[in-house]
This record gives sequence, structure tokens and C-alpha cells, in this order.
Amino acid sequence: RLRSWSLMLACSSGFLVFFVENGVNSTILPIYFNSTLGYDVSIIGLLMGVRSIGFILSNFLTGPLSDRLGRRFFLFVAAALYASTFFLITYLTGFEMLVLLMVMLGVANGMVQVTLPVLAAEAVDPSLRGIAIGTFRTSFDIGAIVGPVVTTLILNSMGVLPCFYIATLLMAVDFALALAVRKV
Repeated sequence: RLRSWSLMLACSSGFLVFFVENGVNSTILPIYFNSTLGYDVSIIGLLMGVRSIGFILSNFLTGPLSDRLGRRFFLFVAAALYASTFFLITYLTGFEMLVLLMVMLGVANGMVQVTLPVLAAEAVDPSLRGIAIGTFRTSFDIGAIVGPVVTTLILNSMGVLPCFYIATLLMAVDFALALAVRKV
């Protein structure tokens, strides 16, 4: 059956993560670093680049570890990392702390990129996995499109900080979704 509660949760989680990833990480963070913290483009590039260190490291480690510890565990950790990082990024504004927070964002994203598609595939009967992955991909693609539009509307109407608070809230919801996901 394609109507799987866990597939729906994985798709919802994918939507939220990519809403935040493209809406806040890729769109709002560079604006925040420049307009609020006063960093120039080279420092912003460095901050955005160190996120890749966490992404690569967690991508490399999450696959084999998720086979042993479970995919839900990594989704749970990723959602907690995302939520805490978005909350802390508005308070810990020193360069060294921002480097650490950006690496944490990369780690969270790497965990999601490895585990969430697998969870979507595992949420249905093997004969339906292609359709499940297509449905999942569509959900996070929609999040990736809608996220920047909505977050820039929030930025323009309420300012930059509400974008981070909303991202924190969305990742807290994602944290709850991660707890509810089950395999077939």
C-alpha cells in the first residue's frame, strides 16, 4: 500500500527540511551574515563553505551507522541539531561560534540526505518503492521551492530574526515527525 503513515511522515519531514534548508540556510543566512552581522562576501563564503565539512563527514558516517543505530535515530538527531542551531545562531554571533554552528548545520543536513530517502523507501512494500521515492522527492522539491519564497516574505515583513525562530519551530515539528516514523 502506498498509503503509508510513515511515508507521509517522511514526505512531511522532507518538505520541512528542504523548506528550511533552501529558505533559511541558502537564502536568509547570507543576508543575516551581511546585513545584521556586517560580514563581507569572503567571510560569508567561508561560513557557508564550512557547512560542507559537516555535510561530508556526516554523509560518510551516517550510512553505515544508520544500519546499526537506526534511521529514525539520525533523523531525530538531525532535527534536534537543526532546531538548536537555528535558535543559537541569533545569540552566538562570534565568528568562531558561527563556524561551529555552520558545521552543525552541515552535519544535520548530511544526516537527513542519507536517512530520509531510505526511510521513505522502507515505509512501503518493496514493489512500491519507486513510487514512494518519487513522492518523497516531490515533497522535498516543493519545500525547496516554497521555502525561499516564504522566508523572504517573512524577512521583508517581519525582519530576519523571525526567520530563524520559525525555522526552529519547524525543525521542532520535524523532531516530532522523526519520532513517529516506522518501517513497514
